[in-house]
Amino acid sequence: RQAAESEGYEVRGYAPTTRAAQQLSESGIQTETLQKFLRRREEAPEHQNRLFVLDESSLASTKNIHAFFARLEAQDKVLLVGDIKQHQAVEAGSPFEQFQKHGMETAKLSKIVRQRDERLRQVVKKLSASQVKEAIDSLHKQGRIVEIADDGKRLPGIADAYCKRPENTLVISPANKERGLLNALIHRQLQQEGRVSQPDHQMMVYVNRQDMTGTERTFANSYVPDEDIIRYNRVSKVYGFNVGDYARVAATNHEKNEITVQTAEGREITYNPARLSGVNVYREANRAFSQGDRVQFRAPFTEQRVANGELGTIKEIKDDEYMVVLDSGREIHFEHDSFRHIDHGYAVTSYSSQSQTVDRVLVNANAHESDVLLNQRMGYVAVSRAREDAIIFTNSADQLRAAMDRSVDKEMAVEALRQSRDRDTLSREEWERLVGMSNKESHAEQSFDQGSMGNSAASGGGDKREARQEIELELNS
Repeated sequence: RQAAESEGYEVRGYAPTTRAAQQLSESGIQTETLQKFLRRREEAPEHQNRLFVLDESSLASTKNIHAFFARLEAQDKVLLVGDIKQHQAVEAGSPFEQFQKHGMETAKLSKIVRQRDERLRQVVKKLSASQVKEAIDSLHKQGRIVEIADDGKRLPGIADAYCKRPENTLVISPANKERGLLNALIHRQLQQEGRVSQPDHQMMVYVNRQDMTGTERTFANSYVPDEDIIRYNRVSKVYGFNVGDYARVAATNHEKNEITVQTAEGREITYNPARLSGVNVYREANRAFSQGDRVQFRAPFTEQRVANGELGTIKEIKDDEYMVVLDSGREIHFEHDSFRHIDHGYAVTSYSSQSQTVDRVLVNANAHESDVLLNQRMGYVAVSRAREDAIIFTNSADQLRAAMDRSVDKEMAVEALRQSRDRDTLSREEWERLVGMSNKESHAEQSFDQGSMGNSAASGGGDKREARQEIELELNS
């Protein structure tokens, strides 16, 4: 930053997540989320020379990167920072990785400084190089793999390990269901040990309906009346919604593909969900909080300047007011009904843990989990959060090596088209090898070219349709 500013550049920072943006701002760079920048009306630049720094670039989608670049001036410079081995964007595309594959000039930092323990540093180095099985073997030799086949015993075992040394310890579990169970187990055990206060304060929180995709949110039959709560993230003058408004689903009409929602003020609005994108869907759930509990904010708390995923500790609960000390040291106060996107913060998902650093990590890794949740990226992100120690609890040490070695790289339409063309080229070479006579070679080549054009067109059309579906899914989400 200082070097760029000394050369006359205005330095601005962006990140795909509020937590990453907050951490980048701690370096002295004026930072905001990429989405907030893109939503703001485009204005003429005040400075001629600008340097944009985009942190955690692997989490940025193709749509947002394209919109970001479209706003740049010819003289602007962009520095993309991130790790292509960590989690990719939830939305369509992996542009940061694609840029590097296609020749973007890249400077790499090879020295690992987070891990203070040399043996753990070597494990992280192997995970970063996709040497997963070797990394798991190293952890096993170091006594950092704990095998407990029964879920009913493994989860309490993780909770017990946390409670023995809770200071600067984080539990990472890929599935939300097990994350919730671990949080409840740890909360109860800490109460029994007197580390958090005994009285429970019940709070109705909002839990994201992660079973709904962006496309499913456009269909009325995906919603459940009286249960689903919708948060609107975009202004709609037609229906009278502002950013941050909530409404409960009151009724659905499958034939017309319409839902009827009711706001807190009693307004009832009926609309086609396909025509109103930019929403999140939640369900209500009860949580018991006590003084001393660790909590995580599961959505941005704009009024209090709290990032999505930020952690803190409940200092006091008085009547309906919560006093929370964030890990940054800042203290906030809020009424329990003013913000319901909060949960226990002992166990988090690997996506939520990205950008965090703690002394000790306890990883719940059920080898039977799907490859969407347990894979190379999850293992690398989870283990690399720790400075001093990382312990993996699994149902099968033998199966863990293969389960965590699964690759979940996104398949891009452009890569599929290239592979299709490569296959066509190989077929052509094979055909020419088999045809011996020169006069037949000419005829065969002409025939192949015509067939190849047809195959390429068909393949390209399919890839375009797939890419279009991904873009539509992104827009709906």
